[in-house]
Amino acid sequence: MVSPERRPAILLVDDEPRVLAGLRRALYALGTDWQVSTANSGSEALALMADQPFDVVVSDMRMPNMTGAELLDRVRHLHPEVIRFILTGQTSQAALIAAAGPTHQVLAKPCEPRLLRQTLERALRLRTVLQDARVRAEVTGVANLPAVPRLYAEIKRALARPDTSIEEVGRLIADDPATSAKLLQVVNSPFFGMTHRVSSPARAAVLLGVEAVQALVLGLGAFEGLAAAEDAGLPVDTFFQRAVLTARLARLVARDLQLSADEEEEAYLGGLMHDVGWLVLGVSQAESLGRFLAARGNPARPPEEAFFGASHRAFGAYLMALWGIPDAVVDAVAHHHDLALAGLPDAGVLRAVLVADSVLSAQHPLPTDPVVALEIPDNLRGLMARALGHTEAVMKEAALA
Repeated sequence: MVSPERRPAILLVDDEPRVLAGLRRALYALGTDWQVSTANSGSEALALMADQPFDVVVSDMRMPNMTGAELLDRVRHLHPEVIRFILTGQTSQAALIAAAGPTHQVLAKPCEPRLLRQTLERALRLRTVLQDARVRAEVTGVANLPAVPRLYAEIKRALARPDTSIEEVGRLIADDPATSAKLLQVVNSPFFGMTHRVSSPARAAVLLGVEAVQALVLGLGAFEGLAAAEDAGLPVDTFFQRAVLTARLARLVARDLQLSADEEEEAYLGGLMHDVGWLVLGVSQAESLGRFLAARGNPARPPEEAFFGASHRAFGAYLMALWGIPDAVVDAVAHHHDLALAGLPDAGVLRAVLVADSVLSAQHPLPTDPVVALEIPDNLRGLMARALGHTEAVMKEAALA
């Protein structure tokens, strides 16, 4: 486990010694205060990890005997607390999709040292979101989130039709938190070198193309953890429906706030993902989730942190940040119950998501919703009133009225 007292430990893995030496020199030249170790193969990397703790592993993709994807899959099971990045010089999207499962982010090879440093620094900062090393390990070990079966089947059917447009597929994906998160993880990888982070699942689908989206959706392992979450008492269908409603309402609130088009997309995605931490808990702590949900309505029920080691907001935000989801969306996931933050000048996306979630929680509560009376700040009252006026249209649009 990671000790906060020691320097961050990075393990670089590549079968080319000159590449390793170059990366190591470059990181030191940029002034990083990290412990940087190297390994020439997957087996050597695993042997090093058995003897000492590491925070991040950065592996080449194409190596003899054990590929980078195979290594990182082993790392995910043996050392789930370790953050996993892959370097690949392969330009095919098929190679990228193959690496997406066990990997948090994919970087193009050769990787510019400053980009590598920035990516590593952002990942290491995330450790402060979840202080408990055991909890970090549970989240970092998650490869996929469960998708709703009905929508997943609909996406598969659409992909199988020759006349389906990629835009149509993107719109379907935009109504599923799990598939949206994975799609955006891939397209926001440094591999693609986007000038700004993509927040729209539909836009991500267009950028990737139909073949890559098809490979990603069919290879998701999308129902991992879904049965356990349902058995624990999470009303999965209702949960996914509320996610879509919150996303659509957050987008309308963003328009009321006169946010930019990009911020509207971030508000939609923040609404879709705001409770994704409950899915993470369904995968990683199903038994504790069952006990928490069973105690709903009991005024003596301890807070989430006592059951899980952290709130569902922290679980969701940590995984979304690891996957490279835009920062404004991560902030909305992390703070969508923090009314005091909604008044900050640069918190427009968070404000839209918080208002949408609060309005829908009051009208359509789930077993996961806190049983408390919200004290609405004066500066949000008018916005919440307008959001209430939007809900009927949103319900009709989602065919849930």
